[in-house]
Amino acid sequence: MNYKFDNFNNDWLVNLSNIDIPDKKKYILQLGQLFNLPNIVTNKDKIMFEFIKHIENNIIKLDDRTKNLIRKDSIPILNSIKYSSPNSSIDTLLNLGLKELKLFVTNHPNLLITRADKGNTTIILTINDYIYKIYEILSDNNTE
Repeated sequence: MNYKFDNFNNDWLVNLSNIDIPDKKKYILQLGQLFNLPNIVTNKDKIMFEFIKHIENNIIKLDDRTKNLIRKDSIPILNSIKYSSPNSSIDTLLNLGLKELKLFVTNHPNLLITRADKGNTTIILTINDYIYKIYEILSDNNTE
C-alpha cells in the first residue's frame, strides 16, 4: 500500500490542545500505533535475533507443545521479513518527519500525545488538561 503523506484525516488525529500542530507533524502523528515504520536495520542476523528473543520472552509461561507450535509457525514469518532500503524516498521522508516531530515534542514539553481508548486515533492535549479531565472523571460519583 502506498501511503500519501500529504493527506490529513481528522478521524486519526484529534488535537484538543491550543497549540497549532504543523501539517508535517500531523501527517506523522496520525499514522498511529498500527502503522509499521520501515525496517532500516541492514544487519539481518541482528534483527532476526531480536525477534526470536521477543518471541521466546512472550511464550515462556506456555506449555512445551504450544511453545513448539508457535516456534514452528514463526519460522516462515521470520524468513519472509522484508528489509527495505534505508535510502528509499519513503524512508527518507519518514525519517525527516520523525526527526522534526521529535524536535517539536521536545520544544513543547506540556503536550501529551496518546492513543484514544477506542479506535486507532491519536489524541493531543496539554498535560494540565489531561490532569483536569482525570480529576473530573475520578470525582464523578456516577462513573463506574
